[in-house]
Amino acid sequence: MIRADVSAGELPTPSGGPAAAVAGTVCAVHALGLLGVGAFYVWEIAKGEQDSVARALTSAVLIVVVAVGLAVLARGWFGSAGWARTPTLVWNALLLPVAWSLVQSGHAGIAAVVGGTALVALAAAWRAGPPDRP
Repeated sequence: MIRADVSAGELPTPSGGPAAAVAGTVCAVHALGLLGVGAFYVWEIAKGEQDSVARALTSAVLIVVVAVGLAVLARGWFGSAGWARTPTLVWNALLLPVAWSLVQSGHAGIAAVVGGTALVALAAAWRAGPPDRP
């Protein structure tokens, strides 16, 4: 859908302002990251380096499904959907224990990216505020 109030090459600004734009961008980045992980699983399957093809394929499909959900969530932020705030808060709150587990397993760099982006998205979604009710 093309909006008349947006020129070519310019992203629409969500009604939640800059905070909503940040939350939507982080959701989009998470979606792209997960698509990359899903593609990596498929690559590993194609190379024959997986012990269990069924388990790897199931993981890849699940990861891609979550990535699509996050892409829809990002679209919701940029489309000024009022429903996008709660799932963003829940998803990113769930990423904080994931980041901690990554720290404990010796992957501090990845943990910093996961935890950092989750904290940014939590702050942005919270700051964007609840949708205006008529």
